[in-house]
Amino acid sequence: MERDQILKTLVSQHPRILINDTILDQVRSRIGLKPDVACWYGHLKSEAESLLDAPTSHYEIPDGRRLLAVSRRVKERIRLLGLVYYVEDDRVFANRAIDEAMAACSFPDWNPAHFLDTAEMTYAQGMAYDWFYPLLDKEQREILVTSIVEMGLKPGLEVYAQPSGWHKNVNNWNQVCNGGLGLGALAIADVEPEIAAEILDNAITHLPAASTHYAPDGAGTEGVTYWDYGARYNCLFLEGLQTALGTDFGLGDLDGFKESGDYQIYFAGADRLSFNFGDCGLRRMSTPMHFWMAKRFGIPTTVGFAGANYRTSHGMEMCSTSFGMMTRVHLSTSTTWRWTGTSAKPNPHLCDRVGTTTRSSSPSSPGRTATSASTVIWTWAPSYSTQTASARSTTQVRKASPTNGTNTGMNDGPITDFVPRDTIHSSSTPTRAPIRSLTLSLQSSDSEQPGTT
Repeated sequence: MERDQILKTLVSQHPRILINDTILDQVRSRIGLKPDVACWYGHLKSEAESLLDAPTSHYEIPDGRRLLAVSRRVKERIRLLGLVYYVEDDRVFANRAIDEAMAACSFPDWNPAHFLDTAEMTYAQGMAYDWFYPLLDKEQREILVTSIVEMGLKPGLEVYAQPSGWHKNVNNWNQVCNGGLGLGALAIADVEPEIAAEILDNAITHLPAASTHYAPDGAGTEGVTYWDYGARYNCLFLEGLQTALGTDFGLGDLDGFKESGDYQIYFAGADRLSFNFGDCGLRRMSTPMHFWMAKRFGIPTTVGFAGANYRTSHGMEMCSTSFGMMTRVHLSTSTTWRWTGTSAKPNPHLCDRVGTTTRSSSPSSPGRTATSASTVIWTWAPSYSTQTASARSTTQVRKASPTNGTNTGMNDGPITDFVPRDTIHSSSTPTRAPIRSLTLSLQSSDSEQPGTT
Protein backbone atom coordinates (compact mmCIF):
# COMPACT_ATOMS: atom_id res chain seq x y z
CA MET A 1 0.00 0.00 0.00
CA GLU A 2 1.19 3.50 -0.81
CA ARG A 3 2.20 5.61 2.18
CA ASP A 4 -0.47 8.20 1.57
CA GLN A 5 -3.13 5.48 1.77
CA ILE A 6 -2.09 3.95 5.10
CA LEU A 7 -4.21 6.29 7.22
CA LYS A 8 -7.18 6.24 4.88
CA THR A 9 -9.26 4.15 7.30
CA LEU A 10 -8.07 5.79 10.54
CA VAL A 11 -10.72 5.77 13.26
CA SER A 12 -11.28 9.40 14.18
CA GLN A 13 -12.37 9.08 17.80
CA HIS A 14 -10.32 8.25 20.88
CA PRO A 15 -9.51 5.79 22.31
CA ARG A 16 -8.59 3.79 19.23
CA ILE A 17 -5.39 1.96 20.25
CA LEU A 18 -6.10 -1.53 21.63
CA ILE A 19 -9.37 -0.45 23.21
CA ASN A 20 -12.62 1.09 22.07
CA ASP A 21 -16.15 1.37 23.42
CA THR A 22 -17.06 -2.16 22.37
CA ILE A 23 -14.01 -3.75 24.01
CA LEU A 24 -14.48 -1.71 27.18
CA ASP A 25 -18.12 -2.78 27.43
CA GLN A 26 -17.01 -6.41 27.13
CA VAL A 27 -14.42 -5.98 29.88
CA ARG A 28 -16.93 -4.36 32.23
CA SER A 29 -19.48 -7.07 31.50
CA ARG A 30 -17.04 -9.88 32.22
CA ILE A 31 -15.92 -8.31 35.47
CA GLY A 32 -19.56 -8.20 36.55
CA LEU A 33 -20.46 -11.70 35.41
CA LYS A 34 -17.34 -13.83 35.81
CA PRO A 35 -15.96 -14.44 39.31
CA ASP A 36 -12.45 -15.19 38.08
CA VAL A 37 -12.27 -12.01 36.00
CA ALA A 38 -13.64 -10.05 38.95
CA CYS A 39 -10.88 -11.54 41.10
CA TRP A 40 -8.19 -10.56 38.61
CA TYR A 41 -9.62 -7.09 38.34
CA GLY A 42 -9.74 -6.74 42.10
CA HIS A 43 -5.98 -7.27 42.26
CA LEU A 44 -5.44 -4.76 39.47
CA LYS A 45 -7.61 -2.15 41.14
CA SER A 46 -5.75 -2.57 44.43
CA GLU A 47 -2.46 -2.09 42.60
CA ALA A 48 -3.80 1.02 40.87
CA GLU A 49 -4.96 2.44 44.19
CA SER A 50 -1.48 1.95 45.62
CA LEU A 51 -0.10 4.19 42.85
CA LEU A 52 -2.30 7.17 43.63
CA ASP A 53 0.04 8.55 46.27
CA ALA A 54 3.27 7.23 44.75
CA PRO A 55 5.70 9.75 43.26
CA THR A 56 5.89 10.00 39.48
CA SER A 57 8.80 8.38 37.68
CA HIS A 58 11.98 10.35 37.17
CA TYR A 59 14.83 10.16 34.67
CA GLU A 60 17.50 7.69 35.75
CA ILE A 61 19.98 5.45 33.98
CA PRO A 62 21.44 3.44 36.85
CA ASP A 63 23.71 1.24 34.72
CA GLY A 64 24.90 4.14 32.59
CA ARG A 65 23.17 2.71 29.53
CA ARG A 66 19.46 1.95 30.00
CA LEU A 67 16.38 3.99 30.80
CA LEU A 68 14.39 0.83 30.15
CA ALA A 69 13.18 0.21 33.70
CA VAL A 70 11.74 3.73 33.81
CA SER A 71 10.09 3.39 30.40
CA ARG A 72 8.43 0.18 31.50
CA ARG A 73 7.31 1.63 34.81
CA VAL A 74 5.68 4.56 33.02
CA LYS A 75 4.04 2.24 30.51
CA GLU A 76 2.72 -0.19 33.11
CA ARG A 77 1.37 2.59 35.30
CA ILE A 78 -0.42 4.37 32.45
CA ARG A 79 -1.96 1.15 31.20
CA LEU A 80 -3.04 -0.05 34.65
CA LEU A 81 -4.45 3.28 35.75
CA GLY A 82 -6.18 3.67 32.40
CA LEU A 83 -7.88 0.31 32.64
CA VAL A 84 -9.15 0.99 36.15
CA TYR A 85 -10.30 4.46 35.12
CA TYR A 86 -12.41 3.06 32.31
CA VAL A 87 -13.94 0.38 34.51
CA GLU A 88 -14.60 2.58 37.54
CA ASP A 89 -15.25 5.86 35.71
CA ASP A 90 -13.27 7.53 38.46
CA ARG A 91 -11.13 10.37 37.20
CA VAL A 92 -8.68 10.09 40.08
CA PHE A 93 -7.03 7.18 38.25
CA ALA A 94 -6.87 9.06 34.97
CA ASN A 95 -5.40 12.13 36.66
CA ARG A 96 -2.64 10.02 38.20
CA ALA A 97 -1.86 8.49 34.80
CA ILE A 98 -1.75 11.92 33.19
CA ASP A 99 0.67 13.11 35.88
CA GLU A 100 2.90 10.13 35.06
CA ALA A 101 2.83 10.97 31.37
CA MET A 102 3.56 14.66 31.94
CA ALA A 103 6.54 13.76 34.11
CA ALA A 104 8.01 11.63 31.30
CA CYS A 105 7.48 14.50 28.86
CA SER A 106 9.84 16.58 30.99
CA PHE A 107 12.71 14.13 30.52
CA PRO A 108 15.67 15.41 28.47
CA ASP A 109 15.24 12.45 26.12
CA TRP A 110 13.96 8.87 26.06
CA ASN A 111 17.46 7.48 25.63
CA PRO A 112 17.56 6.67 21.90
CA ALA A 113 21.08 5.28 22.35
CA HIS A 114 19.33 2.18 23.71
CA PHE A 115 16.27 2.32 21.50
CA LEU A 116 14.17 -0.20 23.36
CA ASP A 117 13.81 2.51 26.01
CA THR A 118 12.55 5.00 23.42
CA ALA A 119 10.17 2.55 21.79
CA GLU A 120 8.49 1.49 25.03
CA MET A 121 8.18 5.09 26.19
CA THR A 122 6.68 6.13 22.85
CA TYR A 123 4.05 3.43 23.24
CA ALA A 124 3.38 4.55 26.82
CA GLN A 125 2.94 8.20 25.86
CA GLY A 126 0.86 7.36 22.82
CA MET A 127 -1.41 5.33 25.08
CA ALA A 128 -1.72 8.27 27.49
CA TYR A 129 -2.62 10.67 24.67
CA ASP A 130 -5.13 8.29 23.13
CA TRP A 131 -6.79 6.84 26.23
CA PHE A 132 -7.13 10.11 28.13
CA TYR A 133 -7.66 12.43 25.17
CA PRO A 134 -11.07 13.75 26.32
CA LEU A 135 -9.62 14.63 29.74
CA LEU A 136 -6.50 16.42 28.52
CA ASP A 137 -6.48 20.16 28.16
CA LYS A 138 -5.06 21.81 25.05
CA GLU A 139 -1.64 22.38 26.58
CA GLN A 140 -1.30 18.79 27.79
CA ARG A 141 -2.22 17.48 24.35
CA GLU A 142 0.37 19.70 22.69
CA ILE A 143 3.03 18.63 25.19
CA LEU A 144 2.31 14.94 24.61
CA VAL A 145 2.25 15.23 20.82
CA THR A 146 5.49 17.23 20.78
CA SER A 147 7.21 14.72 23.08
CA ILE A 148 6.07 11.74 21.01
CA VAL A 149 7.28 13.36 17.80
CA GLU A 150 10.56 14.87 19.03
CA MET A 151 11.71 12.15 21.48
CA GLY A 152 10.12 9.12 19.85
CA LEU A 153 9.21 9.28 16.18
CA LYS A 154 11.98 11.52 14.86
CA PRO A 155 14.76 9.46 16.50
CA GLY A 156 13.07 6.45 14.92
CA LEU A 157 13.19 7.99 11.47
CA GLU A 158 16.92 8.55 11.92
CA VAL A 159 17.37 4.82 12.41
CA TYR A 160 15.12 3.93 9.46
CA ALA A 161 17.34 6.12 7.26
CA GLN A 162 20.40 4.00 8.08
CA PRO A 163 21.45 0.90 6.10
CA SER A 164 21.61 -1.16 9.30
CA GLY A 165 20.06 -1.07 12.73
CA TRP A 166 17.29 -2.61 14.78
CA HIS A 167 14.87 -2.11 11.87
CA LYS A 168 16.87 -4.68 9.87
CA ASN A 169 17.36 -7.12 12.76
CA VAL A 170 15.52 -10.43 13.01
CA ASN A 171 15.30 -10.50 16.79
CA ASN A 172 13.08 -8.94 19.47
CA TRP A 173 14.54 -5.46 18.91
CA ASN A 174 12.81 -5.30 15.54
CA GLN A 175 9.41 -6.18 17.01
CA VAL A 176 9.66 -3.99 20.11
CA CYS A 177 10.99 -0.90 18.32
CA ASN A 178 8.74 -1.09 15.28
CA GLY A 179 5.76 -1.97 17.46
CA GLY A 180 6.34 0.76 20.04
CA LEU A 181 6.89 3.48 17.45
CA GLY A 182 3.94 2.26 15.38
CA LEU A 183 1.58 2.46 18.34
CA GLY A 184 2.78 5.96 19.18
CA ALA A 185 2.23 7.00 15.57
CA LEU A 186 -1.31 5.61 15.55
CA ALA A 187 -2.13 7.66 18.64
CA ILE A 188 -1.34 11.02 17.05
CA ALA A 189 -1.99 10.17 13.40
CA ASP A 190 -4.89 12.60 13.11
CA VAL A 191 -2.83 15.60 14.21
CA GLU A 192 0.57 14.55 12.77
CA PRO A 193 -0.44 12.49 9.72
CA GLU A 194 2.74 12.94 7.69
CA ILE A 195 5.24 11.64 10.23
CA ALA A 196 2.77 9.04 11.50
CA ALA A 197 2.33 7.62 8.00
CA GLU A 198 6.10 7.57 7.47
CA ILE A 199 6.64 5.69 10.73
CA LEU A 200 3.85 3.21 9.98
CA ASP A 201 5.12 2.65 6.45
CA ASN A 202 8.57 1.77 7.81
CA ALA A 203 7.23 -0.38 10.62
CA ILE A 204 4.94 -2.35 8.32
CA THR A 205 7.80 -2.76 5.84
CA HIS A 206 10.47 -3.87 8.31
CA LEU A 207 8.51 -5.91 10.86
CA PRO A 208 8.33 -9.00 8.58
CA ALA A 209 12.10 -9.44 8.92
CA ALA A 210 11.56 -10.51 12.52
CA SER A 211 9.30 -13.35 11.39
CA THR A 212 11.92 -14.97 9.18
CA HIS A 213 13.34 -16.96 12.08
CA TYR A 214 9.85 -18.28 12.97
CA ALA A 215 9.21 -19.78 9.55
CA PRO A 216 8.15 -22.37 8.72
CA ASP A 217 7.14 -24.06 11.99
CA GLY A 218 7.21 -21.26 14.57
CA ALA A 219 10.56 -22.06 16.21
CA GLY A 220 12.89 -19.18 16.97
CA THR A 221 16.60 -18.60 17.34
CA GLU A 222 16.20 -16.62 20.55
CA GLY A 223 15.18 -18.17 23.84
CA VAL A 224 11.49 -18.56 24.60
CA THR A 225 11.50 -15.74 27.15
CA TYR A 226 12.63 -13.40 24.40
CA TRP A 227 9.80 -14.74 22.26
CA ASP A 228 7.63 -13.31 25.06
CA TYR A 229 9.20 -9.87 24.71
CA GLY A 230 9.24 -9.68 20.92
CA ALA A 231 5.86 -11.31 20.35
CA ARG A 232 4.31 -9.03 22.96
CA TYR A 233 4.99 -5.92 20.89
CA ASN A 234 4.28 -7.75 17.67
CA CYS A 235 0.80 -8.65 18.93
CA LEU A 236 0.24 -5.20 20.43
CA PHE A 237 1.10 -3.54 17.12
CA LEU A 238 -1.11 -5.87 15.11
CA GLU A 239 -4.00 -5.32 17.50
CA GLY A 240 -3.40 -1.56 17.47
CA LEU A 241 -3.48 -1.52 13.67
CA GLN A 242 -6.71 -3.48 13.74
CA THR A 243 -8.50 -1.23 16.24
CA ALA A 244 -7.20 2.01 14.71
CA LEU A 245 -7.23 1.17 11.00
CA GLY A 246 -9.31 -1.98 10.69
CA THR A 247 -6.47 -3.99 9.15
CA ASP A 248 -3.05 -5.36 10.08
CA PHE A 249 -1.87 -5.22 6.44
CA GLY A 250 -1.31 -8.97 6.38
CA LEU A 251 1.33 -8.94 9.13
CA GLY A 252 -0.57 -11.55 11.11
CA ASP A 253 -0.43 -13.95 8.17
CA LEU A 254 3.35 -14.00 7.82
CA ASP A 255 4.78 -17.50 7.55
CA GLY A 256 5.65 -18.92 10.95
CA PHE A 257 4.20 -16.19 13.17
CA LYS A 258 0.94 -17.97 13.86
CA GLU A 259 2.83 -21.17 14.67
CA SER A 260 5.26 -19.38 16.96
CA GLY A 261 2.77 -19.62 19.81
CA ASP A 262 3.77 -23.28 20.03
CA TYR A 263 7.39 -22.33 20.67
CA GLN A 264 6.96 -21.86 24.42
CA ILE A 265 4.65 -24.86 24.66
CA TYR A 266 7.25 -27.24 23.27
CA PHE A 267 10.14 -25.63 25.12
CA ALA A 268 8.52 -25.90 28.53
CA GLY A 269 8.68 -28.87 30.87
CA ALA A 270 5.81 -30.54 32.68
CA ASP A 271 5.91 -27.79 35.32
CA ARG A 272 6.10 -25.15 32.54
CA LEU A 273 9.64 -24.08 33.38
CA SER A 274 11.47 -22.92 30.29
CA PHE A 275 14.29 -24.78 28.59
CA ASN A 276 16.70 -21.91 29.16
CA PHE A 277 19.21 -22.17 26.34
CA GLY A 278 21.22 -19.16 25.21
CA ASP A 279 20.06 -15.92 26.86
CA CYS A 280 16.69 -17.37 27.85
CA GLY A 281 15.64 -16.75 31.45
CA LEU A 282 14.58 -19.63 33.68
CA ARG A 283 10.95 -19.05 34.56
CA ARG A 284 7.54 -20.58 34.16
CA MET A 285 6.10 -20.24 30.68
CA SER A 286 2.70 -18.85 29.63
CA THR A 287 1.96 -15.40 28.29
CA PRO A 288 -1.03 -13.17 27.51
CA MET A 289 -0.10 -13.40 23.81
CA HIS A 290 -1.31 -16.99 23.81
CA PHE A 291 -4.82 -15.75 24.57
CA TRP A 292 -4.53 -13.23 21.76
CA MET A 293 -3.24 -15.83 19.31
CA ALA A 294 -6.03 -18.23 20.23
CA LYS A 295 -8.58 -15.58 19.36
CA ARG A 296 -6.81 -14.15 16.32
CA PHE A 297 -5.85 -17.44 14.70
CA GLY A 298 -8.41 -19.83 16.16
CA ILE A 299 -5.78 -22.01 17.87
CA PRO A 300 -7.47 -23.40 20.99
CA THR A 301 -4.43 -25.22 22.35
CA THR A 302 -2.74 -21.94 23.20
CA VAL A 303 -5.64 -21.05 25.51
CA GLY A 304 -4.98 -24.09 27.66
CA PHE A 305 -1.29 -23.29 27.88
CA ALA A 306 -1.87 -19.65 28.79
CA GLY A 307 -4.64 -20.53 31.24
CA ALA A 308 -2.20 -22.33 33.50
CA ASN A 309 -0.95 -19.04 34.91
CA TYR A 310 -4.37 -17.52 35.44
CA ARG A 311 -5.75 -19.21 38.55
CA THR A 312 -7.83 -17.91 41.41
CA SER A 313 -8.57 -18.97 44.97
CA HIS A 314 -11.99 -20.23 43.89
CA GLY A 315 -10.51 -23.59 42.91
CA MET A 316 -8.74 -25.34 40.06
CA GLU A 317 -9.36 -23.97 36.59
CA MET A 318 -9.75 -26.17 33.56
CA CYS A 319 -9.23 -24.77 30.09
CA SER A 320 -11.38 -26.13 27.28
CA THR A 321 -10.33 -26.14 23.67
CA SER A 322 -13.87 -25.75 22.33
CA PHE A 323 -14.21 -22.93 19.79
CA GLY A 324 -11.10 -21.16 21.02
CA MET A 325 -12.87 -20.07 24.18
CA MET A 326 -11.41 -20.14 27.66
CA THR A 327 -13.48 -22.26 30.03
CA ARG A 328 -12.96 -21.97 33.75
CA VAL A 329 -14.42 -24.74 35.84
CA HIS A 330 -14.11 -24.44 39.60
CA LEU A 331 -14.30 -27.91 41.10
CA SER A 332 -16.45 -28.43 44.15
CA THR A 333 -17.18 -31.42 46.36
CA SER A 334 -20.38 -32.06 44.41
CA THR A 335 -18.71 -32.10 41.02
CA THR A 336 -17.89 -35.49 39.52
CA TRP A 337 -15.36 -35.61 36.70
CA ARG A 338 -14.58 -38.61 34.54
CA TRP A 339 -11.78 -39.15 32.13
CA THR A 340 -11.10 -41.30 29.08
CA GLY A 341 -7.64 -42.63 29.82
CA THR A 342 -5.14 -44.37 27.58
CA SER A 343 -3.00 -45.76 30.38
CA ALA A 344 -3.23 -46.60 34.05
CA LYS A 345 -0.70 -43.96 35.07
CA PRO A 346 -0.34 -40.30 34.09
CA ASN A 347 2.11 -39.64 31.33
CA PRO A 348 4.39 -36.73 32.38
CA HIS A 349 4.56 -35.62 28.74
CA LEU A 350 0.79 -35.28 28.53
CA CYS A 351 0.03 -33.80 31.93
CA ASP A 352 1.22 -30.91 34.06
CA ARG A 353 2.41 -31.25 37.62
CA VAL A 354 0.88 -28.58 39.83
CA GLY A 355 1.33 -29.81 43.38
CA THR A 356 1.14 -32.63 45.87
CA THR A 357 -1.49 -33.86 48.25
CA THR A 358 -1.61 -36.42 51.01
CA ARG A 359 -4.19 -39.12 50.51
CA SER A 360 -4.54 -42.87 50.35
CA SER A 361 -4.92 -44.48 46.94
CA SER A 362 -5.25 -47.90 45.42
CA PRO A 363 -2.83 -49.31 42.83
CA SER A 364 -5.81 -50.32 40.73
CA SER A 365 -7.23 -46.79 40.50
CA PRO A 366 -6.69 -45.52 36.94
CA GLY A 367 -4.20 -42.68 36.74
CA ARG A 368 -3.13 -42.92 40.39
CA THR A 369 0.04 -44.08 42.02
CA ALA A 370 -0.16 -46.22 45.14
CA THR A 371 1.42 -44.35 48.04
CA SER A 372 0.74 -43.87 51.68
CA ALA A 373 1.95 -40.28 51.89
CA SER A 374 2.43 -37.51 49.34
CA THR A 375 1.38 -38.10 45.74
CA VAL A 376 2.13 -35.90 42.76
CA ILE A 377 -0.90 -34.05 41.41
CA TRP A 378 -1.37 -33.63 37.70
CA THR A 379 -3.82 -31.52 35.78
CA TRP A 380 -5.10 -31.68 32.23
CA ALA A 381 -4.13 -28.98 29.76
CA PRO A 382 -5.10 -29.10 26.09
CA SER A 383 -1.74 -29.06 24.34
CA TYR A 384 -2.71 -32.21 22.51
CA SER A 385 -5.81 -33.19 20.58
CA THR A 386 -8.57 -34.43 22.85
CA GLN A 387 -9.75 -37.98 22.34
CA THR A 388 -13.39 -38.84 21.83
CA ALA A 389 -13.10 -42.62 21.81
CA SER A 390 -15.49 -44.69 23.90
CA ALA A 391 -14.97 -44.42 27.62
CA ARG A 392 -12.58 -46.82 29.25
CA SER A 393 -11.90 -46.83 32.97
CA THR A 394 -13.31 -43.90 34.91
CA THR A 395 -12.50 -42.42 38.27
CA GLN A 396 -13.90 -39.59 40.33
CA VAL A 397 -11.80 -36.52 40.87
CA ARG A 398 -12.43 -34.77 44.13
CA LYS A 399 -11.30 -31.40 45.42
CA ALA A 400 -8.67 -31.52 48.14
CA SER A 401 -9.47 -29.48 51.20
CA PRO A 402 -7.28 -26.44 51.93
CA THR A 403 -5.70 -28.30 54.83
CA ASN A 404 -5.06 -31.35 52.69
CA GLY A 405 -3.35 -29.69 49.74
CA THR A 406 0.15 -28.34 49.45
CA ASN A 407 0.62 -25.30 47.25
CA THR A 408 3.63 -25.38 44.94
CA GLY A 409 3.20 -21.92 43.49
CA MET A 410 1.31 -22.97 40.39
CA ASN A 411 -2.11 -22.62 41.98
CA ASP A 412 -3.36 -20.14 44.55
CA GLY A 413 -6.29 -22.22 45.68
CA PRO A 414 -7.08 -25.69 46.97
CA ILE A 415 -5.47 -28.40 44.87
CA THR A 416 -7.42 -31.04 42.99
CA ASP A 417 -6.26 -34.60 42.54
CA PHE A 418 -5.70 -36.01 39.09
CA VAL A 419 -7.18 -34.91 35.81
CA PRO A 420 -5.40 -36.31 32.73
CA ARG A 421 -4.94 -34.50 29.47
CA ASP A 422 -7.30 -36.84 27.67
CA THR A 423 -10.99 -36.08 27.21
CA ILE A 424 -12.67 -34.55 30.27
CA HIS A 425 -16.39 -34.92 30.90
CA SER A 426 -18.40 -33.27 33.64
CA SER A 427 -21.70 -34.14 35.25
CA SER A 428 -22.68 -30.49 34.81
CA THR A 429 -22.21 -28.09 31.94
CA PRO A 430 -19.11 -25.87 32.46
CA THR A 431 -19.50 -22.13 32.35
CA ARG A 432 -17.76 -20.64 29.34
CA ALA A 433 -16.06 -17.28 29.54
CA PRO A 434 -14.86 -15.63 26.31
CA ILE A 435 -11.19 -14.91 26.02
CA ARG A 436 -10.33 -11.69 27.77
CA SER A 437 -9.41 -8.63 25.82
CA LEU A 438 -5.76 -8.05 25.07
CA THR A 439 -5.69 -5.10 27.42
CA LEU A 440 -6.91 -7.06 30.43
CA SER A 441 -4.64 -9.98 29.56
CA LEU A 442 -1.57 -7.80 29.48
CA GLN A 443 -2.48 -6.13 32.75
CA SER A 444 -2.53 -9.49 34.48
CA SER A 445 0.95 -10.58 33.50
CA ASP A 446 3.60 -8.16 32.36
CA SER A 447 6.88 -9.95 32.90
CA GLU A 448 9.08 -8.60 30.15
CA GLN A 449 12.79 -8.99 30.55
CA PRO A 450 15.49 -6.57 29.39
CA GLY A 451 16.31 -6.55 25.70
CA THR A 452 19.48 -8.07 24.32
CA THR A 453 22.52 -5.89 24.07
